[in-house]
Amino acid sequence: TLTLPSNFNFPVGNSYSSVTLFPGTTISVLNLHTNVRNSNNAQNSYFWDCKIDELHIGEDVTQIGSFAFFGQNFTSVSFDGENNIERLGASAFASCVSLTNEFVNELLRNAPDLGGLTFSGCDVTSITYLGNTMVPAFRNCQNLKTLNIPNVTSLYPAAFEGCSSLETINGTNHLDLVKSVPYMCFKDCSSLKYLSLPEVQSIESNAFVGCASLENVYLTSKCTNVDKAAFDNFSVLSIEGNTQSGEYVILGSQLVCANKEIETAVIP
Repeated sequence: TLTLPSNFNFPVGNSYSSVTLFPGTTISVLNLHTNVRNSNNAQNSYFWDCKIDELHIGEDVTQIGSFAFFGQNFTSVSFDGENNIERLGASAFASCVSLTNEFVNELLRNAPDLGGLTFSGCDVTSITYLGNTMVPAFRNCQNLKTLNIPNVTSLYPAAFEGCSSLETINGTNHLDLVKSVPYMCFKDCSSLKYLSLPEVQSIESNAFVGCASLENVYLTSKCTNVDKAAFDNFSVLSIEGNTQSGEYVILGSQLVCANKEIETAVIP
């Protein structure tokens, strides 16, 4: 058993790198009561090349830095007291395939700031995040089926790329606050069938490439910029608009912008 108290400071290596503390060892129980600093890659993380069986996070911990527990296969993870997490760094728990929905959702309960790929490659199936900005924290979470992000107003590029099991967003597949769908945002979300984007003004390149099951995307005349390579790899797509001056037209097998009134566009 290893206990890191609140007054413990992780050593700092050269530049942005940290120092691997326990290479080749097994820690049966890690009681963490201090923040974990950022590392610049997994091989420079403090717990690289060691195996942690049980992780207990104390209420003194507010930040878990980049790559902190990359690739760990915990047998048990829990909080020792209140959850006070405010920041989770990039890839902090990436490829930790044993993490449960319950633990990850508790980590997210206070809507902490997230780094890219925070939980990438994890086997979670249902997530709730109440923050306003969605970074690619769950990129390549292939078992993620249900996502609840009711307050999100901004999506980052590749936010859900590779979430091939994703079927349901906010219960009804409505993203009512989002104004832009960025590059590769839903790339390879091959189980997603429908999405309503009533406030979206633009859809960038490759946003829906690889969405093999996608049948319907709801847009309005607010959407005035759709990249010609935004949609791909499906047989049927209908773009619905409940407006009087929609600006969508079919060009070959792509959807592009044009000055033409149309309420429903179907790509055969």
